[in-house]
Amino acid sequence: MGLLLHHAGGTKRLMAPVKEIKVIDLPLDEIEVGNRIRMVSPSAVNIIAMSIEDLAVLTDPIHVRKIKNGYRLIDGAHRFAAVKQLGWSSVPTKVWQCTADQAELMESDANISTAHMPPLELAISLAARKRSYQKLHPETRQGHAGAKGRWTDDMQANSSSFASWMGSVLGVTTRQVQKIIAAGEGLTADRIRWLRAAPKPVTQADLQTLAKVADETQRSKVCISLTNGEAKSAADALKRLSDPASKPVKDPVEEAFKDLREAWSRAPKVARDRFLVTDVKDMAFELEDAWTQASVDNRKAFFTANAAELYDFLIAEGMIK
Repeated sequence: MGLLLHHAGGTKRLMAPVKEIKVIDLPLDEIEVGNRIRMVSPSAVNIIAMSIEDLAVLTDPIHVRKIKNGYRLIDGAHRFAAVKQLGWSSVPTKVWQCTADQAELMESDANISTAHMPPLELAISLAARKRSYQKLHPETRQGHAGAKGRWTDDMQANSSSFASWMGSVLGVTTRQVQKIIAAGEGLTADRIRWLRAAPKPVTQADLQTLAKVADETQRSKVCISLTNGEAKSAADALKRLSDPASKPVKDPVEEAFKDLREAWSRAPKVARDRFLVTDVKDMAFELEDAWTQASVDNRKAFFTANAAELYDFLIAEGMIK
C-alpha cells in the first residue's frame, strides 16, 4: 500500500506513514513474537521481571502491528517474555499501523538506541540504576547492618546477570561493566554538567581515570579542565595538575559568577529593576535554597554589597514605606 507520486521521471510509490492506532491491554496469546533481529537474553528477562515486581507495573508498553490473524511484536520482546514469566495473561500494548519493513526499522532503531549510548551517559545511567536498586533493596548494599550475607540468591543473580548481560551488549567483560558503574558513581551533578559541556566527547578511558582519583577536589579540577578544553584527556589533565608550571585551571562556576556580577554592575538601574520584576519569581526557590545553605558571614556580605539597591527597589515597588 502507499500513494503514487507522478513526476517527470515517472511514477514513484510513497510509503504510507506509520500511524499509532491505540493503546490497549492485549492478551499474550494474541501476540505473535516471530523472528527477532536481536536474540532474547534470559538474563535480561530475569532483570526486567524483578524490576516489574519491584515497581508493580510495566512502565513501557510493548509495541505491535496488526496482522491478519492477530498482532505481531515490533519492540519489547524482553518485556513480553518477562510478563509471561511472571504469569500475566495480558500486557499493556501500543498498536501501530505499518508495513513489515517499517516494523523492522522500528525494531532496529530500538535495539540501536539501547545498545549505543555515549560512555558518559552510559556510566551515569548504570550508576543510577544501581543506586535505585539498592534503595529498593538496601540489604544488597555492602556493609548493610543485619543483612546476613547481604544478598538473597535471586538478588545476587539479578546483579551479576545484569552486569554480564550489559557486558554482552557492550562487548566488554562483567568486570569492565562494574568499572563503568564505579566511574558513574563518582560523578556529582556539577561534574556531570561540566563533562557534558566539554568540547570533546568524554571517553571511557577518561571516566576510568576519574574513578581512580581519590581526592574529590582534584577530581573536580580534572572535570573543569576537560570542560574548558584545557586538556585533551583526563590523564592529560591530571598530568597538567601535577606540574607546578602548568596554567591554573579556571573554575567555570566562578568565572560565570564574575561575568554575572560584572554585567549587573554595568547595567543601568532601569534594566536592573526590570530584571528583578521579570525573573524574581523564577529565582525565588533557588534563592531560598541558597540562603538556607549560606553561612552567616555570606549572608551579611550579601546585604552589605546590595542593601542600598534592594532598599531602593523595595521603595519603588511600594513594598516598604
